[in-house]
Amino acid sequence: MKTFIKLFTAFIFISLILNFQSCNEKKSQKKDFQQATNMKPVEYNDSIIGFQEKVIKKVLDFSQNFQMLDTVQRQAKLNDILNEIDNALTILKQLPPFYGNSRLKEAAIKWFDFYKSSFDNEYREILNIAKKPETEISENDIMRMEELSKRVATKELEIHKDFESIQQEFYKQFNIQGRQNELNNEIEKSGKKSE
Repeated sequence: MKTFIKLFTAFIFISLILNFQSCNEKKSQKKDFQQATNMKPVEYNDSIIGFQEKVIKKVLDFSQNFQMLDTVQRQAKLNDILNEIDNALTILKQLPPFYGNSRLKEAAIKWFDFYKSSFDNEYREILNIAKKPETEISENDIMRMEELSKRVATKELEIHKDFESIQQEFYKQFNIQGRQNELNNEIEKSGKKSE
């Protein structure tokens, strides 16, 4: 079980690093999304990335503290992540296209839909298995948790590549210089600590 927890934590960190290699620095989200066409392209992009960062921070907190949390706390944090995803989806779905370009918005919605499904299904199943006393966790349970993690990782890589590609198209269309996201440094440091 301890091996799985280490693998689970490392998996979360690695996947988060992949998701944000090309993201911009977080900007203030004081702009009203109804005025999206009054935003600069970088502000539109950074607003979307800001929602992703909120989710990532909650996921990092969840994974960093996974071993110290009891079953109830793990469920509460999982539900908190899902609530954050739902809030982001509600707002993003109301976001108008940026001068006719809705591809970045749609890619972000696809990203959030994927994470919502993963946390609500695969991760919830992993937590249900992890609820068992350590002596009752079978080899089949461990194999199932690894299978679920691999399934999510495979799909996540696909979603990440799609989002990154569409974000790069947005950068080119609106002449935006891609910058390293500040959160990436924090994720990379945390990922190294867990190894």
